[in-house]
Amino acid sequence: MDLRSLSLIKQFRTEMCFALFLELLPRHPGNGPAKRSNKKS
Repeated sequence: MDLRSLSLIKQFRTEMCFALFLELLPRHPGNGPAKRSNKKS
């Protein structure tokens, strides 16, 4: 596996972990960016 695909996988896993982290956070009215990124996916 070359370095580029390895870094892509690492970036993808980071984004997935961040999305899961946002899902685990309690919902607040001022949580605009999280709701926007949720609609995108």
